[in-house]
Amino acid sequence: FVFTVTPDEAGQRRTNEILELFVAEQGDLRILTLPEGLDPCDFMLQHGPDALGELLAEARDALDHRVHLATQGINLATETHRANQALETILSTIARAPRPQLGTSTEMRLREQQILSRMARQFNVAESVIRDRLNELRRPTGGPVTDPDIVDQTPKGRNQ
Repeated sequence: FVFTVTPDEAGQRRTNEILELFVAEQGDLRILTLPEGLDPCDFMLQHGPDALGELLAEARDALDHRVHLATQGINLATETHRANQALETILSTIARAPRPQLGTSTEMRLREQQILSRMARQFNVAESVIRDRLNELRRPTGGPVTDPDIVDQTPKGRNQ
């Protein structure tokens, strides 16, 4: 799917709502923000169908769009607080997607791995820290892990 939006606040708010739905369902969504604040019909009338087609071909992946919006105007190297807020926003969106399990396709697990690796590089944070935070956000209560098999990772039968 390609979703076109206007760059105004209402268009961006609606984009965020739709983006979260597609992420939760693991849908393939691309987002195109039209220039000049035009809707798709007005843009096509003013610039023609070929120009709209060119823009549609360059539409961003939904998560790329989320990253772009969350980091817009932030110097990730020097604005620590704002960078952390942006990372939390992005991870909150990713957390809405189902957690990759053993039965999850290799493609889905690979995609999540690529996203987390990219976030680690972009925000200059260890990937393990980002993965831990994502796992926290995916917990229903957001609290500590209470599953003893997860908490105690000592090999069975080993004395301490």
